[in-house]
Amino acid sequence: MKLTAESLHEYEILDTPADPAFDEIVRVAAQVTGAPYAYLGFLDSNRLWFKSRFGFREPRFPRLATADQYTILEPEPLLVADAAMEPRFPVRGIPLTRTCIAARIWRRRWPGRKVASAPWPCSRPKPNQFTEQHASILSVWAARS
Repeated sequence: MKLTAESLHEYEILDTPADPAFDEIVRVAAQVTGAPYAYLGFLDSNRLWFKSRFGFREPRFPRLATADQYTILEPEPLLVADAAMEPRFPVRGIPLTRTCIAARIWRRRWPGRKVASAPWPCSRPKPNQFTEQHASILSVWAARS
């Protein structure tokens, strides 16, 4: 299986301009889940870069300060009821996050290669804001990306 960073360089998505289609998907993800924050992020070896974001301005975060490094390892959407209780997540390093949900994107033209985490709505300070229904919706979006 190819590493995410290698796939991203082949895909040539990093540091590209905003795309209204992605912006719309991310905005809808936030609306559907009731989250004030959402994004479509891509991990390279050093950072999480946001192709699209809703509710915040930062264009990137350091890779080790995010939970996305775990999202790309999960075959199913990652649903975290309370990030403060999750030992894998650097909660202090993830601005805006107390509860989160994420799904990875697999590119069909590169079978088996993990490319990105899909829209990740995040909220704070209330835990337990996402449901299995939200996970199902994100799973469908990620599979169709």
